[in-house]
Amino acid sequence: MIIEIGKNHLKNEILEFFDANTKQIEALVFTIEIRDAYTQGHSKRVARYAAHLAKWMQMDEYFIKAIYVVGMLHDLGKIGIPDEILLKPSALTEIEYNLIKLHSTLSERIIQKLELFPELLLAVRHHHENFNGSGYPDGLIEENIPLMSRMICIVDVFDALTTRRVYRDLMSMEMAMEVMEEEFKKGKFDPKIYAIFKKNISKVGVLDLGHLLEFNYPELEERRNTFYFKNPITNLLNKTALLTFLSKGANKNESAFLAEINISGFSEYNRTYGLCRGDELLKKIGNLLTRKFGNSQEFEMPLKHKIYIFHGYADKFYLLEFGFRDAYLKARLDKVIKKAQEEINTPLYYKVLLHGEKIPSNIHNKVGYLL
Repeated sequence: MIIEIGKNHLKNEILEFFDANTKQIEALVFTIEIRDAYTQGHSKRVARYAAHLAKWMQMDEYFIKAIYVVGMLHDLGKIGIPDEILLKPSALTEIEYNLIKLHSTLSERIIQKLELFPELLLAVRHHHENFNGSGYPDGLIEENIPLMSRMICIVDVFDALTTRRVYRDLMSMEMAMEVMEEEFKKGKFDPKIYAIFKKNISKVGVLDLGHLLEFNYPELEERRNTFYFKNPITNLLNKTALLTFLSKGANKNESAFLAEINISGFSEYNRTYGLCRGDELLKKIGNLLTRKFGNSQEFEMPLKHKIYIFHGYADKFYLLEFGFRDAYLKARLDKVIKKAQEEINTPLYYKVLLHGEKIPSNIHNKVGYLL
């Protein structure tokens, strides 16, 4: 294959540049990865997958080092994307997605300061171009897309699928390849490069670079989770958290009991006593449900028979348990409804959305938009 980089430069010059700037490159990558624990290590893994792919394509050592650098720097532009978009656990709006798409050109502009070779800048800029022309930022098609960009596109998708995200668990390599096969059929990948990747990826498998991660501040991750997954009035997990749990449960083929709990006449209560009193009532209901059910707050896939209470919006609360104890939970709910009337003089009612059955893929029709 014809090498696409370094044809106008001395090979030693390229090698010396990479060796001299390794620490600066790693520092730049670190600035983006400390923002999101769920994507920590992504750039290093993409770089290593890309280097393996280059070897399988029989590229020389200079190309292999170059594409490793591209893999390390390809997402650097995400430093310029607002947190509320970059870290959003639910579906992006069209406007938000258009802002996310700026990250490839932002990456290019940032690493221009490193005075990298033009081939590397173009490879970073175009790593989200699709072979059929449907990608961004320029809608390039087929061989008009730089070779390294076509390679990064493939390994970038593979790593995204095989690592954990806040809205879903990681996929096995087999499942990830099924998804990639569908994307290939839609025209996303270069057929020749994808064939080489598909043939050889089992030699490497899914990389685990956990030992290389440098950033571990669980209290910061808890604060980030609070921003997205807690209702600000009651401090209970919110509807986004509920939908994320249900999505994970559906992916694991779990069964669940899910009930929606409402306050009778809450709108009238707000009109009569004002919104501040309404917020106080919501807090009382949240505290009551937490006391009666021992609400768990960990944002991980729950164990069996662990009860979660959510405050969706307005007067809608939800009770979720993974398992089959529907009769038991309904009996407990009946007692709690009675206690609410006795303790805080507030009539509640509930309806069961899932009776301990398998979580359907269209559960979002019952409780809102599912990821």
